[in-house]
Amino acid sequence: MKDFKTVASAKSAAGLIVQGTREGDELGIVTFNHDAQTPLAFRNMDDAGRAAAIDAIAALEAKGATSIGDGVFEA
Repeated sequence: MKDFKTVASAKSAAGLIVQGTREGDELGIVTFNHDAQTPLAFRNMDDAGRAAAIDAIAALEAKGATSIGDGVFEA
């Protein structure tokens, strides 16, 4: 069974990180389950970048297994 409360907490924490960025900061998002994906490539955290990061975080969902090695390699 998936722990959706944990996922919601992680998404909330990620949103706080995005909100704490300043212009000139860069951020990217890498996810991993059975393989790795990059829902947000590194980009400047101006207003548009922050909006894109928040959208990418909102779209995340728990699924599959955990392949942390792929996640580290993708990052």
